[in-house]
Amino acid sequence: EIYVTDTNEHMIKVFDLDGNFIRQFGKEGSAEGEFNRPWNIYFSDDELYVAGYNGNRIDVYDPDGTFKRSFGKSGTGDGEFNGPTALTVDARGNIIVTDFYNHRVTRHRSDGTFISAWNEAANPGSSVGQFKFPLDIAASPDGELIYVVDSANERIKVFGADGEYK
Repeated sequence: EIYVTDTNEHMIKVFDLDGNFIRQFGKEGSAEGEFNRPWNIYFSDDELYVAGYNGNRIDVYDPDGTFKRSFGKSGTGDGEFNGPTALTVDARGNIIVTDFYNHRVTRHRSDGTFISAWNEAANPGSSVGQFKFPLDIAASPDGELIYVVDSANERIKVFGADGEYK
């Protein structure tokens, strides 16, 4: 199955490999199972993680669209987001999230518990350890390297899973 984030319609759509529509889930809102501009998705251990851009949280679903849990809220503190746009998983199963308007990347356990942030919230910059509107993220196949699209600085930065700049 192919999962597509429909940001403007506030839902996830699912298609078969031939492009035929199968199902959709979610609707606009802020309650459990609702989205406010879902931006990006990531599968890990049979769970679908959804970066909720305007909802300022990460939602977790079963592949069938059943809501399981969420973490995060609006803000600049530990475990808070301001425009999460993408996520990936490192070699230890930690969730790594690009926090767009807070100009940082955050790391969480799979249950959502905050571990660390790479850069101080709301402190954009262009030095090695800073970001300016981090937009997307990916991990190497072994999860040991994390690639961050630092959009306003027009570059891709590479980090170890622990946040060390490579």
